[in-house]
Amino acid sequence: MSQIIIEPKVDAEEEERVIAQLKEFKRQVEKDGASFRSKVVLYTDDKASIPNGGKYTLNRKRPQMVKEFRETAFSMEEGQISDPFKTDFGYHIIYLEKIRGQEYDVRHILLTPKVSNAALAEAKERLEDVRTKIVAGEISFEDAAKEVSDEKETKFNGGKLINPTTQDYNFELTKMDTELYTQIQGLESNTVSEVIPEQDRKGAVKFKIMTVTDRIDTHVADYSRDYLKIKELALNEKRFKAIDKWQDEKIKETYIKILFMSDVAAINQLVKKYNSLRQEVAKVIIGQDEVVNQILISVFSGGHALLVGVPGLAKTLMVNTISKALGLDFKRIQFTPDLMPSDILGSEILDESRTFKFIKGPIFSNIILADEINRTPPKTQAALLEAMQERSVTVAGHHYKLDLPYFVLATQNPIEQEGTYPLPEAQLDRFMFSINLEYPSFQEEVDVVKATTSNHKPTVNALFTAQEIIDFQDLIRRIPVADNVIEYAVRMVGKTRPLSPEASDLVKQYVDWGAGPRASQNLILAAKTHAAINGKFSPDIENVQAVATGILRHRMIKNYKAEAEGVTIEKIIESLF
Repeated sequence: MSQIIIEPKVDAEEEERVIAQLKEFKRQVEKDGASFRSKVVLYTDDKASIPNGGKYTLNRKRPQMVKEFRETAFSMEEGQISDPFKTDFGYHIIYLEKIRGQEYDVRHILLTPKVSNAALAEAKERLEDVRTKIVAGEISFEDAAKEVSDEKETKFNGGKLINPTTQDYNFELTKMDTELYTQIQGLESNTVSEVIPEQDRKGAVKFKIMTVTDRIDTHVADYSRDYLKIKELALNEKRFKAIDKWQDEKIKETYIKILFMSDVAAINQLVKKYNSLRQEVAKVIIGQDEVVNQILISVFSGGHALLVGVPGLAKTLMVNTISKALGLDFKRIQFTPDLMPSDILGSEILDESRTFKFIKGPIFSNIILADEINRTPPKTQAALLEAMQERSVTVAGHHYKLDLPYFVLATQNPIEQEGTYPLPEAQLDRFMFSINLEYPSFQEEVDVVKATTSNHKPTVNALFTAQEIIDFQDLIRRIPVADNVIEYAVRMVGKTRPLSPEASDLVKQYVDWGAGPRASQNLILAAKTHAAINGKFSPDIENVQAVATGILRHRMIKNYKAEAEGVTIEKIIESLF
C-alpha cells in the first residue's frame, strides 16, 4: 500500500492570535497575580499534563521533551516565565518553578493554532488535483508522493507504507489496523482512493489518498512466494505440540500454571476475534469507532450502556449489527408514556385448555435496545432495571431466568425533554457506561449516504456463540489486577466527591454530587476488558483512564455554576487523571 498526505497549513493571523494569548497569560500571572496552574487547567491543549497542573521534571543528563522545550527551560532562572516559543506541537510558555541540581521543575501551557476552514478546503482541493493527474496518467503515484506528500516517513519512498510488525511492505488483512482496513478494503489494485480526511494523535486534520499496488488474494500456499508465512505456521505448530507434550508430562504437579497458560491463550484468541468483530461491524457502521468500542467493552464486561444521542444516528442499526456479529438475539423496545411493565416482561393468558400460559415479552432476548427509556413512567423503567440487575423477572409469582449473556443498551434524546421521566441517579448508576453519540464528520456522512442509497447490502457474519461470550466474560473476571491500579481507580472515584479531602479544585467548585462505589467496580472491570482486547494480560493505570470518562460521566452531578460557566463534565473528569 502507498499513500500521499497533505497537511493544511496554519495561517499567520492564527499563529499571531495564539502568541498574543500566551503573552496575555504571562502578563496576568506576572502583573495581576493570576495562578499559572489555573491557566493550565483551563486553557492548555496538553491534556495529559492537566492533573499535574502542567508540571514536568526535566533532567540535564537525561534528555526528554523536544529540543526547543529543553533549551528554553535550561536557559531560564527560577521563578521566571518564558516568552512564547514554537515546537511541532504548537506554541508554549514555561514557568520555571524550582531548580534542584540537575533537575528542573517546570510548568507549561501549550496552545495549538487551529487550521482555518479555508486552509482545509485548499489542502483538500490540492490533493484532489493531484489525484486527478494520477488517474489521468499524467504522473505516477510514486512520483507524486515524492513531489507533494507532507509525510516524511513515506515521501522519499514513493509513499509506500512499512508494516511496523514485519518491517516490510506486506500487510495481512486479518492483522491490519481496523481504520486502515476500512480505508482500503474496497480498493482494487492500482486504483486511487477518494480523498480521505484523517486526524493524528495531536488532533490535527490532514488529507490523504491511497493505492494498493499488489493485492494477494486467498490462494493455495506456494512455497516460493509464501515461504515466510509457511515458516511462521510451522513454528507455531511446533510450539503448540511442545506445549501439549509438556502439559501431558507435568499436568499433575503444575495444574495452576497450566490454567494460567490456557488463560493467556484465551486472551490472545479474544484479541483476534475482537479485531475480526470490529471489521464485521465496520461493514455496516461507518465511523463511530469509540462508540462501538465502548458498547463492546460493556458486553464483554457483563455491564449495560446508556447511549445519549439525537435521533437518526443509526443507534438501532448499530446495536442490530453488533448483535448479528456476536451471534445473539436482538429485540428493540420503543418506550412510550403508555407502555406498561407487562408489555415488556410478558403476561399470562388463558389458553384453549383453560390453563394459564406465560407469553414471554421482548425482554427475553440477549441484547435489548431500550429506545428513549426516559419516555416511559418509572414503574416500567423499574421493571427493565430489575431485569438488568437480577438477570431474571418475576411475573404472577413465577420466577423466570433470562438467557445469558444479557445486555441492555438504553437511549435518551438530549434535546427534547418535554413529557419525559428522567432516570433517577440510583437507576443511572446501574449502567456501566454513558456513551455520547456525536454527529458524523463530513466525510463519514458522505460515506453513509453512498452506502445507504445504493443496492449493496453487506452481509454480517456471526463470529461468536452465546457460550463463547459467557466464557470470555468469565475470563475477564479472572484477569489479575495490581493493588496500585485498584487503589488508583478507587482514589479517582473518591476525587469526584466534593467533600472528599482529595477532591480537585474543579470538583469542589463545580460538582454537587460524586460517584459511588459501583463506579470503582466498573472502572476495574472495564479496564480489565480494555486491557484484554488490546492484548495485555493485566490492566494498568492507562487502561483505567481510557474508560474513565464513559463510566463517570453519568455518575457526577454538576452544579448551577458549572452550567453557567460552560464547564463540561468531561473537562472535570480529565482533571482527575
